[in-house]
Amino acid sequence: MHLELHCENCFYNSAESADTLLDDLGSRSFSSLEEGETMEDMIHAALASQPEHLCPECGGAMVVSEESLGQVAMLCLAEW
Repeated sequence: MHLELHCENCFYNSAESADTLLDDLGSRSFSSLEEGETMEDMIHAALASQPEHLCPECGGAMVVSEESLGQVAMLCLAEW
């Protein structure tokens, strides 16, 4: 599984392996979700705890696409 990253400054796109993120999420459980929190929220928090990804073109921050975030959430739910 790959995460699609894009730069909001120069619109550069790339993909990166989600293995580290999935390993981190695998050690968590649904019981760690706060009331009203979604799987996407947990994934976003896991991403925020990792070093920031910088765009190789302009040096701006790269962000994960919503579609990619949803795909990782569905994969995690399917494997739980």
